[in-house]
Amino acid sequence: SQRPSVAPGVPVTGLADAGAMYLLRGTASGLTLDHRQRFTEATSGVPGNPQTHAHFGAALFAAQLAGTSNPDLVIGAPNASDGAAHGGLVVRLLGASAGLTTTSAAIIGDPATNDHLGTAIR
Repeated sequence: SQRPSVAPGVPVTGLADAGAMYLLRGTASGLTLDHRQRFTEATSGVPGNPQTHAHFGAALFAAQLAGTSNPDLVIGAPNASDGAAHGGLVVRLLGASAGLTTTSAAIIGDPATNDHLGTAIR
């Protein structure tokens, strides 16, 4: 079992509130930090760039969206600017047997100012 955990207020490369997402693994006795994964927009293979107050990880949606039977993850950054100032964005990471992968990662940005795409994801 795997559980995503978010820290949208974490600074990344010196940028306040850029945000991060952690994937924690579960065992029969609970969550463990062994084999955890951390993703930010500064992570190699994650599309986009870290931005001040982007809040990457503010919303998450896990489901099998593409490929194998492993769950994929969509990560929201509602204050990011990818198309317009504070338009927001979402990043999709594919699931793999070892966790999440940045292979074929995708980004969707909102071209309308202050739309805050990624505030909620379903």
